[in-house]
Amino acid sequence: QKKRLSTGNLLLTGIAVSMFFSSVVSVCLVLSGKNMHQIMFWLMGGLWNTSWADIPLLLITLIPAGILVLFSRDLNIMSCGEAETRTLGIDPEKTKLLLLGISAGITGLVVSVSGSIGFIGLVSPHIMRIITGPDHRVLIPASLGCGALLLVCADTISRTWLGDLPVGIVTAFFGAPFFLMLVRRRADL
Repeated sequence: QKKRLSTGNLLLTGIAVSMFFSSVVSVCLVLSGKNMHQIMFWLMGGLWNTSWADIPLLLITLIPAGILVLFSRDLNIMSCGEAETRTLGIDPEKTKLLLLGISAGITGLVVSVSGSIGFIGLVSPHIMRIITGPDHRVLIPASLGCGALLLVCADTISRTWLGDLPVGIVTAFFGAPFFLMLVRRRADL
């Protein structure tokens, strides 16, 4: 019998992996010496260190994003429940792992360029689900566009009114309360 990848186990595993790598980053900070300032700015996330040379790397993310769009039908079916998903010939566990791997790859490429900019990837799909509905054929491309727009707005706010504060701080400042509101709203349902 195959073990199923539950959402709770996936979340707990993500937290454990995050904490492990957070400790690795802390060790790197302690050992970095003079480079600590650069590392701290990268951890806060920002676009000040990006250049036109980063565009080809970011364009590579369009390939896995396109693959995600190709799985829109499967995601729509998976949202109906596991029994329906299996009945229609989709293995939800394999699909979850594949899509998780693709999403992690996209995230890794983007973070390698801009640093850790939180909440854009969490908030934009929720905003777009409210606006466009749950159909992943529309939701995935709309979320990508919304995320880009939110990042540009946060970077503009940061550079214009906040003295070039790292954009990751701005997105966390606005994104965390919004995300907590969504979690509370979902708990009330």
